[in-house]
Amino acid sequence: MVPAAKLVSLTSTSAEFVFAGRFEGRQVFWQCQLQCLASVAQASRQTSQRQFIEILPCSESQQKEKPTLRIRVGLNVPEINPGVIEKTIIMIRNYKRLQIGRHEYGESFEFSLD
Repeated sequence: MVPAAKLVSLTSTSAEFVFAGRFEGRQVFWQCQLQCLASVAQASRQTSQRQFIEILPCSESQQKEKPTLRIRVGLNVPEINPGVIEKTIIMIRNYKRLQIGRHEYGESFEFSLD
């Protein structure tokens, strides 16, 4: 069961969903795009990829309206399913030092572009 998320779209390689969380000490809504790392490699035509979290900056109008932040996450998983979505939400909610920008972590994975 996904903890209080609104699913926008779901395929085997990506998902878009919105959920509540915290960022820099304030309550926000995360608009998340989650992708399998293999599909990121395919789309970028780059065989070497690292897992990542990328928080995109808000426009001034977004900051004045609802506090909604866009976040992209790339994970080395074979497919996106409700369990992966749930773990991603928990990871983002538990990560205390999130910052604007792209943050890569872990080892580099190699993918075929066939």
